Amino acid sequence: INLGTGKTYTILEVVEQIRQLTGSRMRLQVGALPDRAGEIMLYQCDNTKARHLLDWTPETSLTQGLQKTIDWYKTVLTR
Repeated sequence: INLGTGKTYTILEVVEQIRQLTGSRMRLQVGALPDRAGEIMLYQCDNTKARHLLDWTPETSLTQGLQKTIDWYKTVLTR
């Protein structure tokens, strides 16, 4: 079963979100390397099955989920 927001995000959008949430000044260089065969450039989660089987709906946005993940890593890596 897929769980996600049901919204479509490009890899660039996700990376940009992470860059902003971490306060990174890193400059993104899109297209600096050639695309690799089979590389996924767009993600979309279809959570229809979870909605029907589990009566589940997403409560966490991409930004909230990324922030929680970043906070977790910061906690774990500073131990």
